[in-house]
Amino acid sequence: MLIPPNLEYHSWIRQLRQIPNPRLRLFCFPYAGGGASLFRLWSEYLPEEVEVCPVQLPGRESRVKEPIYDELLPLVEKLSDVLLPGFNLPFVFFGYSLGALIAFELARLIRKKFNIVPNHIIVAASPAPHLLEKNFPVHELSSGEFIEFLRKMEGTPEEVFNDPGLLEFFLPLLRADFRVYETYLYYPDLPLACPISAYGGLGDDSVTEDELQSWEVHTSTNFIRRMFPGNHYFLRDHANLLFRAILEDLSKLIQ
Repeated sequence: MLIPPNLEYHSWIRQLRQIPNPRLRLFCFPYAGGGASLFRLWSEYLPEEVEVCPVQLPGRESRVKEPIYDELLPLVEKLSDVLLPGFNLPFVFFGYSLGALIAFELARLIRKKFNIVPNHIIVAASPAPHLLEKNFPVHELSSGEFIEFLRKMEGTPEEVFNDPGLLEFFLPLLRADFRVYETYLYYPDLPLACPISAYGGLGDDSVTEDELQSWEVHTSTNFIRRMFPGNHYFLRDHANLLFRAILEDLSKLIQ
């Protein structure tokens, strides 16, 4: 089932392949600083029944001239309305790091507003939201300290640090994304009535296995935890294993 003509919806979703009769929509939310291009090859590795819907947040890639969100609640409020036309089929949220938090709060919001929930949520490289610690805010670091922090995270390409123009562009975007994460306030609510899968990297020093397991309290149905080789960015280095896990977890929805 195709989405009716909707310019706003299609400005937020960057699809490279249109599927005439999808059975499932997979909405993908990137990590801090990332854009929809992180998921540009996913449609090649997932079955044709799955319509991959990479979410393009403002301020990056094709939306570089648009204002950047630096708070979570206004962002998910906007997403809930913009993406609503896409919820006319079974749908799944996939969120990576910051994207996991966006996916989780968006799922809770659409339950409240529209009485619907995703058929499955997959979160990756993120502690459960009720465990997020409020340490010294990274987004308030000086430029030098912020750059040093980004280098240690190993998620920003080296060419960005070597190009003053690129660095000048990316720093405000990354600061805003970190502010979204660091100013987030969790509030208790009923668990979601959909399965949750939590993926993590065995070498990720920033997210422990216990922190991933704690996502279990946010579902009233099935929970799956999967660990992958690699660090915080196992998405980048072990894509084949990731696709295999996604297919296994969503198999009942696409049979």
